[in-house]
Amino acid sequence: MAPRVCGPDAMHFAYAWPKVLASGMQQRGDEPVVALELDAGLGCLAVVMASSVEIWSTGQHRRLIGRHTRDPEAVAEDGAYLAARWRGDGFARLAVVAAGGRARLFDV
Repeated sequence: MAPRVCGPDAMHFAYAWPKVLASGMQQRGDEPVVALELDAGLGCLAVVMASSVEIWSTGQHRRLIGRHTRDPEAVAEDGAYLAARWRGDGFARLAVVAAGGRARLFDV
């Protein structure tokens, strides 16, 4: 048996069909996605837009777990959302930072 090749000379192929998340916000064309943050351990994907955050399950049945949308006054005060990070130690907590430097913590 030949040795398995990994690294820059290896070829990788995708298999199976891609998974699709049907976000209602995106279907209406309200605002573009600015960041995606996956926590594979929790099975959650955060979809960050300028004024909102959606949390999706990433299992076989992809479901919208929750959505937080800020009003225009809050966006004007704090700035648009820019990025997100999961806590990283198995807890379902998401930090989302806005352009004004303020971070919001969400427990999922």
